[in-house]
Amino acid sequence: MQDKIATRVPVGVGGLPGPVEYLVHESVLRSDEEFPCAGDAEALQFCRAVAHQLSTEFGITPGEAAARIVRHWCEPGDDGRTPRTWIVGSDIAYHEDPDFWAKHIYYGTHWWPPGDTPAPLPSP
Repeated sequence: MQDKIATRVPVGVGGLPGPVEYLVHESVLRSDEEFPCAGDAEALQFCRAVAHQLSTEFGITPGEAAARIVRHWCEPGDDGRTPRTWIVGSDIAYHEDPDFWAKHIYYGTHWWPPGDTPAPLPSP
């Protein structure tokens, strides 16, 4: 596995070293049929939590919730076979909670003026 995982230290604030980033070779990631972009068990649980939030908050079926997540994160990238986004490790997706992502995935945005509710994106 040593040749499948690399690390790098990017430049951080004020030119100081930033947090260590782990670069994982694609062959190590385990795509799931339900959510192809979930590269590990934690990501799969996260996607399922977002799907649950979508279903309960917006009254859509679990199948539609999963399809919306797939459309948002998991559609194939340029190579046509792997997801354009992988959620794995300390992914940026975890910086927001499932409620945030449910709104963002359902409406296509996470912000709108007070008192206004945007129209949902069409169902996939």
